[in-house]
Amino acid sequence: MKQFDATVQRTIAATDDIRVLELMRADGGELGPYTAGAHIDVVGPTGILRQYSLCGHPSQKDTFTI
Repeated sequence: MKQFDATVQRTIAATDDIRVLELMRADGGELGPYTAGAHIDVVGPTGILRQYSLCGHPSQKDTFTI
């Protein structure tokens, strides 16, 4: 999958220390399909790069859950 800009659609407090983020494309486009165990690279506003596991349902085409 190619690089794209995303926005945080929803934040869920799973525990006091863990947040679940639902990301969607900034342009409103569909996200590509993925398989179990897939990861994405996220570049934050400071330029730091981190890898996250995708944990939503693979058939969900409008959001990625990390």
